[in-house]
Amino acid sequence: MNISKIGTLQAMLLVAACGGNIDLGSNHGSGGLTGQGGSAIQGDITGQGGTAQGGGDQGSTPALTNSGGGGATGNDAVSCSALGGQMWPPPTGSGGMAVRPPTWEPPPLSTVSAPLPQECDEVAHEVWEGQRKDAFFNPIDTWRVTLTGKTSTGQVCGTVTYVGDGSAAPPPPTDANLIYPPGFQRSDSIFPRSGFSYSIVQGGRQLDELRLRIVGSEVWKDWCALRTPELSPAGYGCFAASGFSESGGCCVFQDWNTGLFRSVSMAQCDLCPKVCACDAGHCTAALLSPVDLTLTGDNANLHGTIGKDPILLQRVE
Repeated sequence: MNISKIGTLQAMLLVAACGGNIDLGSNHGSGGLTGQGGSAIQGDITGQGGTAQGGGDQGSTPALTNSGGGGATGNDAVSCSALGGQMWPPPTGSGGMAVRPPTWEPPPLSTVSAPLPQECDEVAHEVWEGQRKDAFFNPIDTWRVTLTGKTSTGQVCGTVTYVGDGSAAPPPPTDANLIYPPGFQRSDSIFPRSGFSYSIVQGGRQLDELRLRIVGSEVWKDWCALRTPELSPAGYGCFAASGFSESGGCCVFQDWNTGLFRSVSMAQCDLCPKVCACDAGHCTAALLSPVDLTLTGDNANLHGTIGKDPILLQRVE
């Protein structure tokens, strides 16, 4: 977001939104911010345990408060832990500095595809398990390949599970406003996620060779599907914004459709546009981080690579 285009006053509001006080002083211009005593304290948000309060207002500019009535205490007023928690209207009125989206033509509609499992018309059952290794064949972690279907032309279906440290897969997401998987940090890698079974989106077998492809971002498919697509000049996506600003740990942007300022956590701001893709009707996981397995062997052992790393699997079922 280009702060210079928003205006000095609104830039100050963005800073205040994540902690700090703004004293706008006296303003006796038409429609200006005038308290009954001649000055306005507009949105005194003091961070931890602070309060949000509006001074006297003879114009039409509301105080920066939470959606509930009255002043809001610090963490409630500027919480960025839940997506879409806050909206701050810019000043309005004849003396205000309201910013609304400029005239623009919506981009053409597009359609996004989810990472879908390959379809097979015959039942199969094979389970392989083994270890990924480093360049000197030292074990790194454990993987499981489960084949559940096949076709007469050589395609195979199933899953590839990252056993990892043995922990369970993350629970199904229930709220698009909460970071997923629980505990995910901005610095965490997209792939792999311990316990998660990745769908084989492409797979084939010929003679003694087996090739499989999975998509690392599939973990977020159901989480992205909980979102409502938002339209901006760039197209449909997680947020109706063309840019973001970070202030006090919050990700702040102006909604192109309403002109209002919104705040989400920086983790949400980083994660959702990265792992989700949206069209007019829905959001789903972006086709991000594809990983190929190329394996050869017999009915008891398979060896080859996952990505660029060696892997050795034994058939267990």
